[in-house]
Amino acid sequence: MTKREFVLLIFLFTLIAFFLGKWIPFEYQKNIFDSITSTTSIIFAILGIWLALFYPDTISKIFKGDTSSSSTEAHEKDKDEIFKRLSLSLVITTFILILCILSNFIIYPIKNISLFEPIKYLLRSVFFAYLFLLSIAQIYALISTLLPNNFIETTMERNKENERFAKRNGPLSRKK
Repeated sequence: MTKREFVLLIFLFTLIAFFLGKWIPFEYQKNIFDSITSTTSIIFAILGIWLALFYPDTISKIFKGDTSSSSTEAHEKDKDEIFKRLSLSLVITTFILILCILSNFIIYPIKNISLFEPIKYLLRSVFFAYLFLLSIAQIYALISTLLPNNFIETTMERNKENERFAKRNGPLSRKK
């Protein structure tokens, strides 16, 4: 699936969420919103732990400005790519948390001011589409928490392959 198809698919599902949202009572939507907020907090913690535990040298390089490396270039490139993706996911998760916090200051006044009563169904639709988009961003961040696992697996495979290569092509032992 190309990026363009993916964006179109998200747009289509956002429209579907918008049209379905007017029939979903606010109380149910609020439960979804609370779940998104809680899950985002957990994802934020997991991403922070991954960054702190598995990339302390990368984090220290950022502050020291050190770019020297004793590892292979491919290994470092993979590690840097995962670090960038985790960092992006951390930014996305932080942004979701900020939106959730700010949304609470918008939702309750709108819900309790009678001026918005005539457009209640439109507001439900907009809120449900908003929840869908927050969920998509959250899913991306959640998937990115799996990247370090893939990196560890790839590194272990690469190390095993290097060991096999060294055994195959190492110095020949002479029998007396």
